[in-house]
Amino acid sequence: MSEPTLSGPKVLTVILNYRTAELAVEAAEGALREMADLAGEIVIVDNDSQDGSFEHLQSASAE
Repeated sequence: MSEPTLSGPKVLTVILNYRTAELAVEAAEGALREMADLAGEIVIVDNDSQDGSFEHLQSASAE
């Protein structure tokens, strides 16, 4: 049985947020632009900001 082959580069971008939700959204938007021709995903991790960041990030990801 042969191993599966990758058809191209795959990128995982991880953005860590702590009370800077708008900056995290801007970083994700920039990453999306740069990854336009690449397979991959973006993960934003909120480090228990407790300032509404989580809700802001959820709302932005739905857009």
